[in-house]
Amino acid sequence: HVSVVAFDVATGKDRWRTRIGPRYQDTMGGNGPRATPTVSGKHLVTLAPDGTLVALDAKTGTLTWIRQIAQELGGEVPKWGYSSSPLVVDGRVYVEVGGEGDHGIMALSLKDGQVLWARGGFKAGYSSPAQLTLAGLKQVVFFTAQEVVSAKPESGDILWRRPWKISYDVSAATPLAVGPDAVFIAAGYGVGGVLYDIKRSGANFEAVERWSTPRMRNKMSTSVVIDGHLYGFD
Repeated sequence: HVSVVAFDVATGKDRWRTRIGPRYQDTMGGNGPRATPTVSGKHLVTLAPDGTLVALDAKTGTLTWIRQIAQELGGEVPKWGYSSSPLVVDGRVYVEVGGEGDHGIMALSLKDGQVLWARGGFKAGYSSPAQLTLAGLKQVVFFTAQEVVSAKPESGDILWRRPWKISYDVSAATPLAVGPDAVFIAAGYGVGGVLYDIKRSGANFEAVERWSTPRMRNKMSTSVVIDGHLYGFD
């Protein structure tokens, strides 16, 4: 079964174990869940490969709320299962849902799991959303299956978007801020990486390509930026 487990640091023994879904098997992508649990205050939030999104009490493992983002909220499970780690910031849980209609990217309430906003037209990939400050504004950047898109955290209003051809819809590395006004994304299978400058004119934003290269093909692991250099797995 897919379970969330808390271990005692000193002994390694279980503190609690909460089952959140059936066993997930995938001969190509590997068995088991892919998302990293996120702790915010008293809450622990995570996503199972079948789309079961849960908030648990971080101390006890007791279920606070559960939503099924595929069957209940109209999402479409990616070929190798939901892999995106939920982003939890300022009482909101951001997830890639996919599917038709309004169910592309979404923010839910950390308190009770209610949908705060949803925006359609985006197929779910495998990347985790990131809150980045670009061009002086906090924004949530999603690297979806077919494009990178930025939304206002509070309302979900789309700030900018750039379509990008990705092999097998495998966008897995997390968007990375490079300086105050640029974002780097990358994908494997020969695709490579691209750096976008985020330009702002009043309330309007635009992502302008500065450069792209096939020599930094982050398939699953996100690069890091140190002293003006990108380091990562190609």
